[in-house]
Amino acid sequence: MKACTHNGKKNSCGDAIRAIRMKQNITQEALATRLQLYGMELNQKVISRIELQERTVSDFELWAMAKALEVEITDLMKDLPVVEPPESLKASGKKKRKRNESKK
Repeated sequence: MKACTHNGKKNSCGDAIRAIRMKQNITQEALATRLQLYGMELNQKVISRIELQERTVSDFELWAMAKALEVEITDLMKDLPVVEPPESLKASGKKKRKRNESKK
């Protein structure tokens, strides 16, 4: 299975995780220890790869990161990229008919 990437990055939360961790003066090793309390076996190398956006992050891991850092999960996702849909999926400008509207 091919890993999902956006502009060569495998996650959008790595920068926020690093910033919050550093603001709290927590080492990657200490974060790894905290994550174990939530059932996540991520070592310092894995955390480094996440922060460098070289590794994808599962929803379970993201939840555990938020708990371990004592922040809301949305705090880890503030830098989500805005992606425009391809032209083929954009609205064609035609008005959609409402369900209650009968065909004429």
